[in-house]
Amino acid sequence: MQASDFKVTPGKGIEAVCEGKHLLVGKGAFLKEKGIRFDENRIRQFRNIGAAVVFLAADEKAAGLIALSDTLRESAAPMIQKLHDMNAESVLLTGDNEAAARTIADQVGVSTVRSELLPQDKQKIIREYQENGHKFCMIGDGINDAAALRTADAAIAMGGIGSDAAHRIFGYCSCTG
Repeated sequence: MQASDFKVTPGKGIEAVCEGKHLLVGKGAFLKEKGIRFDENRIRQFRNIGAAVVFLAADEKAAGLIALSDTLRESAAPMIQKLHDMNAESVLLTGDNEAAARTIADQVGVSTVRSELLPQDKQKIIREYQENGHKFCMIGDGINDAAALRTADAAIAMGGIGSDAAHRIFGYCSCTG
């Protein structure tokens, strides 16, 4: 199958035509902008357990959703503690919903959570830290994080399928001094 009319909206979703069907995949707000509606009760069930939800539509009709849950590395919580021991503030910047972000942050000890962010939002937040005299080190997957990685004082791009969820938890920290 060959897709045509492929369009990416960074931080929101993608759309394409495949086998004559107009397909949309992305965040709920992205599909809502396109006039697609989903069962809010079903979505709430997944978000209440900390899952990020990806929505699917075909020919302007809801077609399904995918609930994604992060798997933490055993080293995540100790890494956050080491950052805190060095007087570094850990900050989770994510495009995920608040419940999913808070679930991960609570498991590893990150106190500051900024969720439902677009790529340009992450970049803006980093600039705000810098304007307040902080140095900002960022680790991201390099896809939706490209602008933020460029803006940070130090940056590490981690690639590979699935790496975004596994690495972003200890990838954002602000250091004073």
